[in-house]
This record gives sequence, C-alpha cells and structure tokens, in this order.
Amino acid sequence: LAADGTVLVNIKSFTDAEDYALTGLEFMGATYSRTLSGNWGTLCLPFAFNPEAIGDAKFYELSSVDEGVMHFTEVTTTVAAYTPIIFNGTDGTTYNFRTGKITFAAPGTGDMQKAAVYGFAMMGTVTRKVINAADDASNTYWYVGSDNAYHQATGTLTVAPYRSYFTASASASANGVRAYSIVIGDNDEATAILNAQGEITDIVDIYDANGRRMSELHEGLNVVRRADGSVQKVWND
Repeated sequence: LAADGTVLVNIKSFTDAEDYALTGLEFMGATYSRTLSGNWGTLCLPFAFNPEAIGDAKFYELSSVDEGVMHFTEVTTTVAAYTPIIFNGTDGTTYNFRTGKITFAAPGTGDMQKAAVYGFAMMGTVTRKVINAADDASNTYWYVGSDNAYHQATGTLTVAPYRSYFTASASASANGVRAYSIVIGDNDEATAILNAQGEITDIVDIYDANGRRMSELHEGLNVVRRADGSVQKVWND
C-alpha cells in the first residue's frame, strides 16, 4: 500500500511464453528480457521504453519503401508502446527493458503496425500468433530469422509474443516486394542489409559498390539489375 493509498501490484516480468495482454491492470513496473540469437531481432512491447537505456542495442522503425528497398530509420527517442520495430545488438547478449508504474491499456487503432507503399506493412504482436501462410491467398508473410535474413513463410508461421513480422498483399508480392531488401540507415550507404533469401532468380547484370560489372554475386554489397529493368541492392554473405 503506497502512501497515497494506491494498491500497488508486484512488478510484472514478461516472458516469451505470455499469451495475453494485461489490459486495465496496474503494476509498480514492468520488465522484459530478450537474449539475441544472432545480431538482429524484432520487437513490439506493451509499454514505452528509452532506447538509450538498453545497452549497445539500436532500434529501427519502417520509414519508407522504394525501388526494391525497405528503409528503416533509427529511433533515438522514446519507443512508444505497441510499436513494431527491429533492433540490432550483440549475439548472445540479454537485453532488459523496463518501465515504471504503469496501467496497461489495449492497443489503439493503428497501433502494432507500420504501413508503407505497395500493400506492404510491418506488424507487431503481444500474443502468440499462429499464421497459416499456405492457406492465405491474399497475403504473403515474412519474418527476420536468427540467421539475420529476411524469409518468406511458406507454411505455418508462429510468431512469439512481443515480436514483429511483415505482410504483403498478393499484388504487392507480384510487384516484387518478395525480393525487397531491408536497409538500415537514413542515407544511400546502408549500414546493414537483411536480404530476402532465395527469392531473386531473374538477375541480368551484377555490379559492385563502385559500379564495376561482376560475373556473379560477391561477398558484401552488390547492385543487381533484374529482368524487369529494376535495380536492387543485395547483400551477400
């Protein structure tokens, strides 16, 4: 019992096994921990947090889609509750997210999604979500794997709580969204690219970052021209 008479419930510690939202409940605080497998992960938390308090991790939100590239911009101010983001950190490191006294509210209209052009969107979830991608002819579904790559779900996609995933309408996929790269950074020189795996099959020409023509994809940044005339940046490990 606080001095002002408020009844305070113990701090809530979230885990990936959570399967519900705590709408309307008041807590002294909330915490969430994530151990990265690889250097990249997705996130969508039911409370706001300060990126500067999360060790060496950096956080990015979808800002635009153009010319075969999905652009993400770093978030340096408070990340609002129910915001789907991707983050970069150190493989094997556990990152702890905390907030003070909070009463959980349900997500509002427009929360847990970042939409862009071509029928493409980044979606967040705070519950365990099972998607049968094979049975949905209207959309394709994508996720960031522990191999730091961007994959299309071809069967059942299970999204753990407090994660994000990607959707594209069937028409968007037909227009090339399935082969889009994820570019991290706010300028022409990407700081990192998470590349769609095994989806680009119509490459006509390959160039390196200096414009030199190559006979095959090389390690690092490639610029490829596809059969439809479009140009795309591809990162090859």
